Amino acid sequence: MLPTLDKKEFDILYAEDDVLARNLLIKYIKDNSYPYSITLADSFKAAENVLKEKKFDVILADYYLGDGIAIDLMSKTKDTPFIVITGAGDEEIAINTMKAGAYDYLVKTPQLTHLMKLHITIENAVYRRFVDSLLNMHSQAIQNITDSVFFINARNEFIYVNESFCNTYKFSKEDILGRNIGIIWESNTNFTKFFDKKFSGEYYNRKKDGEIFPVSLSYSPITNKNNIIIASVGIARDITEQRKTQTELKQYSERLEKLVEERTKELREFERFATIGETATMVGHDLRNPLQVLVNTVFLSKMKLDNNQDLVFHKEEISKTFSVIREQIDYMNKIVSDLQFYGKNLKPELRPVNLQEFINKIITESTNYSNVNYSIDIAQEVNNMNFDIGLMQRVFINLFSNAQNAFKGKGKISFKANRINGKVRILVEDNGEGIPESVKPNLFKPLYTTKAKGTGLGLSVCKRIVESHNGTIEIESTLGKGTKIIINLPQ
Repeated sequence: MLPTLDKKEFDILYAEDDVLARNLLIKYIKDNSYPYSITLADSFKAAENVLKEKKFDVILADYYLGDGIAIDLMSKTKDTPFIVITGAGDEEIAINTMKAGAYDYLVKTPQLTHLMKLHITIENAVYRRFVDSLLNMHSQAIQNITDSVFFINARNEFIYVNESFCNTYKFSKEDILGRNIGIIWESNTNFTKFFDKKFSGEYYNRKKDGEIFPVSLSYSPITNKNNIIIASVGIARDITEQRKTQTELKQYSERLEKLVEERTKELREFERFATIGETATMVGHDLRNPLQVLVNTVFLSKMKLDNNQDLVFHKEEISKTFSVIREQIDYMNKIVSDLQFYGKNLKPELRPVNLQEFINKIITESTNYSNVNYSIDIAQEVNNMNFDIGLMQRVFINLFSNAQNAFKGKGKISFKANRINGKVRILVEDNGEGIPESVKPNLFKPLYTTKAKGTGLGLSVCKRIVESHNGTIEIESTLGKGTKIIINLPQ
């Protein structure tokens, strides 16, 4: 059990066969009110019997006890501080007792001056016992931990290693104690400079058989009260298995990345073929409709010609027939054009543009606005812009066309442009039917369409063009109230 230094009273066994000496010591303790609880033994045998029944903090014993000597009694109480009392002239006996394991000794004097040393002698013995127990506890703890612990002196020589050190480095204590620490280091390092400061990290050490292995090492100098390094302590952990595990994990990760890359490549190839198949199906379906119209139109026209013996064919019917043919050809051309355009690598050619004139021209030439009321509001500071005219024309034709298709009857489309946070903000807004929530997540996906006639590439093409100008496009819509297209472009 580890003794403490905060006890209010110390239990002391006093073995003395001289009655006068016993009484004098007891009187001295009482007169000075020392916090000692004294148990008396007047012989070796009596002291031996008492020790069988009770543990003490300190044992005081005269060297000669009549039926025995203090050294024999001390052998029975190895873990208790032992103070020997001898007569004057018996100093050599006292020294031999100290060599045998006594903590201290007192020499009797006729003037009883030895009693004046009693208190400090007992206090020192208790303190030494405390320190010895603490060191022993620390030593056992160090011996039992799995990490390698070592101490070196100021000359970088090993002065202590634990069992784990010996097991890891394959040195016996006899082999390593007194040797320079360089014996376990991978290379010839200047250890005097290297080991004079606190550090930690991963290094390579050497075992007795020459094997080099990685360690995680923490190292700290030990200084005296004058801040002079008198020793150093190191704690090393063999991380060979840890490094092996890290290597295996890295290799596994690399294999996994390669496998993912291969699978991703296969998936992309699969997606590419799936997209080609989906596109082919969609294009085939969309082209078949106008082609069927053309076939029917030509067939009906031929029938009318065959039935008209005078070859008289009304101008109005011919014009109508050609209009149908032209409309279907334009629709097929748009399908092919959208597909070709979507696959292009866009490189906008920026040119100065008057935005007001640009939008007016698109509305006038490219839209059927008989059922639509257009309003245009462009702030003066953003009227002059730079963008690719051909590409942006395609964007606004698409947006105006979508807005017009949102009306069942008459409607309103507004175009606004101003500057917000250093960018040009363009708003195209209609008061049409709006977009269902289920459709919104797919609006910019290629080949997605809800129209009977549509490639599903219009908005995705718009998005590509706007982003090629380093801009953004987003859609806000409320079912039954209309839709807003918001474009932000750098000016």
